[in-house]
Amino acid sequence: MRKCFLTFGRAAAAAAVATAGFTLVGCAAPLPAADRLPGTRGEARAELRRLAERPVPAARPVLLLGGWGDLVFGMRRTRAMLRGVLLPPDGSGAASRGGDGLRGTGGTDAGPPDPFVLVNHGIFGSFDGYRDRLIARLQRAFPSDEPGTTVPVDVVAHSMGGLLARYAALPRDDGGRRLRIVRLFTTATPHRGARMAWLSPLDATARAMRPGSAVLQRLDDAWPDRDYRVFAYVRSRDEVVGVQRTRPPTGRLYWTDARWYERAHVGAKYDPRIVLHTARVLRGEAEGTPKVAPPLPVWPGRAAGCL
Repeated sequence: MRKCFLTFGRAAAAAAVATAGFTLVGCAAPLPAADRLPGTRGEARAELRRLAERPVPAARPVLLLGGWGDLVFGMRRTRAMLRGVLLPPDGSGAASRGGDGLRGTGGTDAGPPDPFVLVNHGIFGSFDGYRDRLIARLQRAFPSDEPGTTVPVDVVAHSMGGLLARYAALPRDDGGRRLRIVRLFTTATPHRGARMAWLSPLDATARAMRPGSAVLQRLDDAWPDRDYRVFAYVRSRDEVVGVQRTRPPTGRLYWTDARWYERAHVGAKYDPRIVLHTARVLRGEAEGTPKVAPPLPVWPGRAAGCL
């Protein structure tokens, strides 16, 4: 038993050193300057406050999906930043219920109505299980009468949440509902696998995020037939996924800087510059121009993405 704990301790220490190394050491292979989000953090916060002075109705419900193991905090801070700039969708017919982002247009004592549905995820789950859970949560808040699909939604996702959204949108053979996405916003999502996925070999969802996994291959095979737009974001020095690995199979990758001492991956979901761009697109004020992604650098070199 003591030997087991020592082995686990050494592994944990190695993981911490590796993470710190990726955070503190930058890489070559800079991302295109044209894809860098403009402005400073302070300017983005000020613009979000300005937008909150004139909120607009959301085009549709907004589903917020947290990342792997982020069961407690998840996307709550991101929701708080977006909540002021978006009103409930007009004529959404949302169920009136409180708690965890399930407040519909009727409003409750829990607070004012909003268009958001928030779903966080733990560990030791599966993509199938998480898919069914998020669809059930969405059905409670915004019921769909159309068999086989949910109501149309925009999805704002962090890390694994972006992969889960893509997975939930896949066609199903079991008669279950699929997630009907209109626009998908992914922040620090391992579209091409996460460099730190090896740290949790016992968890099926972590194994699915390893480069070349069967789940990633299935998502990539379905990519050309998707019926939704994707906006991908990342911060430099991403120590968990790797910057270039957050780039979807095709399309533009928006990026911004992270300070050398920050946890670039976790903090990306509430970086005000990323949230501001997301808010503008959700409000219909900004659109990205799709591009063809360049070839991915050879894994696992540093050029593959800590920037």
